[in-house]
Amino acid sequence: MKNKSTENNKRTSKSLFQKANLVFSKNKGFIIRMILFTFLALFTEWLIFNRISLNFQLSFNLVFLVFWIFIGEFLLPKNKMFKLHPKNYWAAFLTPLFFNIILNLFVFKYVNIFAISTILSTLIITLLIDYSTGLISGLIFSAYFGILFGFDLKFMIFLFLPAAVVALSSRKTKRRIEIILPFFWASLTQIIVAYVINLYYTPLDYLIIIESNFLSVLVTMGILPFFEYLTRVYSEIGLLELGNLSNPLLKNLSLKAPGTYYHSMIISNLAESSAEIINGNMVLAG
Repeated sequence: MKNKSTENNKRTSKSLFQKANLVFSKNKGFIIRMILFTFLALFTEWLIFNRISLNFQLSFNLVFLVFWIFIGEFLLPKNKMFKLHPKNYWAAFLTPLFFNIILNLFVFKYVNIFAISTILSTLIITLLIDYSTGLISGLIFSAYFGILFGFDLKFMIFLFLPAAVVALSSRKTKRRIEIILPFFWASLTQIIVAYVINLYYTPLDYLIIIESNFLSVLVTMGILPFFEYLTRVYSEIGLLELGNLSNPLLKNLSLKAPGTYYHSMIISNLAESSAEIINGNMVLAG
């Protein structure tokens, strides 16, 4: 009898393990993202308040993770690119977002609350994926700091509206110099919002907003190629650089196989024209 009961217990535990393993394999990405955000919350409290407390973690994570599930986990998987290449596009979304949140935690601690800028992650994600995903990243970033600063709706609006302007104004960016336009419009929007909702304290705060946004744009220009290399998701700027006719590979192709080279160019032009008609990505098609 004991042997039979022991065998039954082993079978039960084995079946439970298999079920748990099946659940984890099906929801692995979701679980990993939840763990990452939990660790980010622990790092945030330790950096800002020099402590880690159960009350803060429960209240912060309960609100933010629920917000993330209803916004991030619900909307982002609807994007077809997240379905086709989930690892690459989740990396292209989360890496700039986490980088900008951590960067701005240090900015808040050592500089000023008005130096917090959502431009970097919103701009990079918009360039790498699309403006709607950039808009979602701006909303997540704004909610993170709004919840952190005592569920401050004003501060969340102060961060989100410039992020929305950045996403919309950078969706057709094809040259690095054009990145300056999102900075201009975002800074103007942020100053107007700060004045309207009475969020600023001194005129110096306006200068801090402009300086912080400008530095964010400069950093974006410098680190964008690294995010492209890391995630293997390329912006239109990166694709145009890859397709430069002075590329050594293309030069070599034109010299050694001119027929293949010119055939490829004609097909590329046809693909680009077709993408233009259906409102597709002409740079990627070409």
